[in-house]
Amino acid sequence: AEIEKTVVGFARYDDYPWLFEHREAYLYRRRGRAIGFGFFGDTGLGPVAALKPDDQNDILLHLEDRAHACGVEEVNFQVPTINAVAMRHLLRRGFRLDGPLNMFMSNRPFGHFDRFIAFGPPIVL
Repeated sequence: AEIEKTVVGFARYDDYPWLFEHREAYLYRRRGRAIGFGFFGDTGLGPVAALKPDDQNDILLHLEDRAHACGVEEVNFQVPTINAVAMRHLLRRGFRLDGPLNMFMSNRPFGHFDRFIAFGPPIVL
């Protein structure tokens, strides 16, 4: 919740029970300090958040490996296009942009979407 508050601007306490029931939860650490989290399940991946954008590469590699190990044939990420680190990482690894694309609008700025990947359905933030 603290990572999500830092990255998105708020914690989604109501979503956590569903996520923990339906997906594997990972807290990623470096030198004993939390750097991000990610969720994996056969029904989808995400959300993913990293305190620093560059930490997403290792997180995404782990989640991709989990999908492969579990025999998941199609992996989808709900990546905000402002998230250049994740976009570059995934495109270099052969992922592609797939429609329909979703647009998010807000009447106030919030969050650091350069280090966040949502989960589907994309109407949930």
